[in-house]
Amino acid sequence: MWGDLERAASLEVGDSLATLLFQVSSPVHIPWGDTRWQELLTGYDVWIHAESIEGDESTSIITQACEMMAKHAFVSSNRKSLMASLESSFSVIHSFAVAAFSLHVTRMIRDLTRDISKSKSKKKEDQTDDFSLRISRVGKARATAGALQLLRLLSHSVVVRCCKDSFGNESRAESNTDLEEAFTYHTRGDLPRDQLASGPLLNAVLDLIVILGKCVDALRTPELYDTIVLAFRLLFVLCGTQLYQDFESSSLRPDEEPRFYSFLDQFFEAAQERNCSCSETSEDYKNLKTFFGPSRDSIPFNSSRERCPEDHIWTAQSVLETCLRWQTARPVAPDRSIAHYYYIMAQSAIAPRSREMRSADGMYESYSIVPAAAPGILDPNEGAPDADAPLSADDIANHHNKSKTQHNLILDATRGVITLGSRIILLPLRLVSRVFGALVQSKGSFNRDLKSIMSRKFDSSTASRTKDVLWLSDAILADLSSCLVLLLINNNRSRENPFREELQALSDNRWDHGMESRLPDLPSLDTNSSSGSPSTDISRIEKGSDLRQIGLTLNFESLFESFGRTLHTEVGSLLLYTLVQTSESFAESLAVRSDLDTLVLPLLRTLYFSSQSNTFMASDYAAHKKKGSTNILNIRNCPFRSQSQLYVIIILLLLFSQDLSFGRDAFRRIHVPHVVWYKERQLRHINLGSVLFLTLLRSLIFNLQRLHDPFMLSNCCAILSNLSSATTDLHEYAAMRLVSVAISVMKRHSKLIASTTNGGQDMNDGEEDDLSTPLGRYSEVANNLLSIISDCLSHRRIEQNLQVIYAIVYHQADFTNVFKGNMYPARQTERILSIAQAASTLIQEASARSAPKALKVLESQVEVLRSVVDKKRRKRDSISDYTFTYEEDADPESFFVPYVWEVIVCVVTSSSIEWKKNNIRAFPLLEPEEKAGVQQQPRNGAMVSDSFDTDAEDFV
Repeated sequence: MWGDLERAASLEVGDSLATLLFQVSSPVHIPWGDTRWQELLTGYDVWIHAESIEGDESTSIITQACEMMAKHAFVSSNRKSLMASLESSFSVIHSFAVAAFSLHVTRMIRDLTRDISKSKSKKKEDQTDDFSLRISRVGKARATAGALQLLRLLSHSVVVRCCKDSFGNESRAESNTDLEEAFTYHTRGDLPRDQLASGPLLNAVLDLIVILGKCVDALRTPELYDTIVLAFRLLFVLCGTQLYQDFESSSLRPDEEPRFYSFLDQFFEAAQERNCSCSETSEDYKNLKTFFGPSRDSIPFNSSRERCPEDHIWTAQSVLETCLRWQTARPVAPDRSIAHYYYIMAQSAIAPRSREMRSADGMYESYSIVPAAAPGILDPNEGAPDADAPLSADDIANHHNKSKTQHNLILDATRGVITLGSRIILLPLRLVSRVFGALVQSKGSFNRDLKSIMSRKFDSSTASRTKDVLWLSDAILADLSSCLVLLLINNNRSRENPFREELQALSDNRWDHGMESRLPDLPSLDTNSSSGSPSTDISRIEKGSDLRQIGLTLNFESLFESFGRTLHTEVGSLLLYTLVQTSESFAESLAVRSDLDTLVLPLLRTLYFSSQSNTFMASDYAAHKKKGSTNILNIRNCPFRSQSQLYVIIILLLLFSQDLSFGRDAFRRIHVPHVVWYKERQLRHINLGSVLFLTLLRSLIFNLQRLHDPFMLSNCCAILSNLSSATTDLHEYAAMRLVSVAISVMKRHSKLIASTTNGGQDMNDGEEDDLSTPLGRYSEVANNLLSIISDCLSHRRIEQNLQVIYAIVYHQADFTNVFKGNMYPARQTERILSIAQAASTLIQEASARSAPKALKVLESQVEVLRSVVDKKRRKRDSISDYTFTYEEDADPESFFVPYVWEVIVCVVTSSSIEWKKNNIRAFPLLEPEEKAGVQQQPRNGAMVSDSFDTDAEDFV
């Protein structure tokens, strides 16, 4: 790993770099041409490891500098009078450090981008010259990476300060102007005119992304990989103006209202521009030419650096193509890169306990530790060398387990140091905090002394108002690029969004390999020409005219395989939902596939572990019972990170199930050899439909007992109902669970009706249809499950559902007792009771005392059972006659944009960006721990509950 991490961790007052940092963050105006900027940028090996954590002494220098920068970055007084006085006198105290620093970083990025582009097009004629160019490129990449890291820290404080001052301010336009003022460099004779730094900076970063997307080999250089990762993080911080403000959908914002999300708006405005080149006679061109031109007189006037390049070369299509290709290929962080180092160290920190925290499939059961890609699947990245592949979790665990002790994880309370065995490892404090949080939240023993030390060290982190995860990614570039795609696609949906328009035109290029370019259309054959020969006017064929019409193309097969590795994560499921809802061609390609288990099983696994009650119910129930208080469980201890994650999973399953062919394939064609993550029973050689039933039934039980979420409950029932028309050959365990859960729910439903009517009050009209009440929820589930069981006993499917018939016979007495109240449709109850009676009689007559023998008897007497159904058959009017489909809300931005930000903050960048959690307003935060049981406001039409039902009798 490159950089001076030790000096960065011990930076103190009196250090030359600390002095320069305080000077540029002070209110004193430092022109962009001042030599102090160059001196500051030479400390890139220190700035690359700089971090800002409030309340921590080891990073107080950076924290103080960030606070000073935020204080002096913009002016809070009347701006017009200030500018008037500024023109006449330079005595006004005002710092333009953020703008000047942004211009310097922009120049460095553009210079690095130009070198990468030249190396791509340069022919390898001189090996010595090529080597010198690579050395120069590595040096520029290191300097640019350090500058990006420091700019992110300083500008983050400015963004937060501006958004905080605007809270409660009626004039949002003035707040937005404050932010623009901070990123505007006001000339004092050194530039022809004032220069806005935010636009050129965004364009330079996106140009770098696009160029690196075309130069696959460049990402093998550790410094370039770290540079592009830091560039993505800077983009998210700059777009944080949306994160630190109350979110307002684009459909609810009037056109005449002044905008506030300036950085995001610049994305869309720049993408809409058709002519990106600068006019040589414009003042803007002269301004950029002055700044981005040569910095030394020795450079000839006709040098390539003297010519001002285009404003930006990126387009919406090129940005999406690059990001989605990185998501597909997942380029691994090379050795000696900082991204690779932090990944290996995070793996090493949890390796001693990884075996007890992981399930049989190698994945972690707890939501607090999330691998970005599923293990055990080869990376399809064609260009990645084997030497750059990081160690696996098993290799790290085996290495450290050789000398495993209870005290092999020690934290130095003065700096971010972790000691593993005899090795001393430096880590950023945010990463140490996330490792500590993951170890504390996971199951198993934990050294009390170590826990006490780390709790005192990271008291503010453990009390965070967000549920963060430890994100383990060996290809963090792919995850950051996916987050950028999600942010751009889901914003500005009710207005012109070039990124969404490009994604809508996405097409498959699996069969386009070997065709470097698309041929232009042939000229028209004019048989009426005077010469008597076809017209072949070559001027009509414009070079590149057809190339401009080619839209965004990707390999759908590679994209499908990549989702199979990442769909267990929130980033993967959100990206799949976005593609399915936006790109009609991609959705159609999924509909014709017969191997959707690649996508469905990761979703079911996440849903399965998000529905386990034993992780938090028993201890909390016992603790509250001793106190004699009601058992209100803390939302912080629930087995999932966010209910929004469960919503997206359920929506995806509903989208799959609404295709009739999916149900038929799930039960008849797709068989899973072994469901390794299912704990209640060993499931081998089971069809996908049975796994769906088991997982959704488990989710329904958890919802009825604990979650009480109408949206989750209704959509789970809708998925089961869509599958009911194709339900055949249910696994014996799935059939028994279907019947037993149905009986338990109907019993509870009967008790609720009895308690309501016996209390002297009649049920209100529609009370059973109100899913916000326990009676409505149990009524919905009971009727749906009963209808599914009845459909399994239809005349044409009774032979394929003998396991269901055996389960009904096993619970015959329970069905008889439940149906006495006549609360359910007579057609369904009569069918179930008649089949149960006939099957029971056949089994008793054959003296079949075991399940295999009983099933053989039923198989041989199928015609007898079918005749019983025929006698009771009536006009079909069941739930299987309908298909439940998903429709997006009228304003989907109100749900998806805050959720995308939540994933960025709490998942992907939780250990790499110093988000100011208490200032976040785009998505709801957790209440302080003493108020964790307070009910949150409903969001997106769904009830978000922070308290869970405590009635032990609800347990099914």
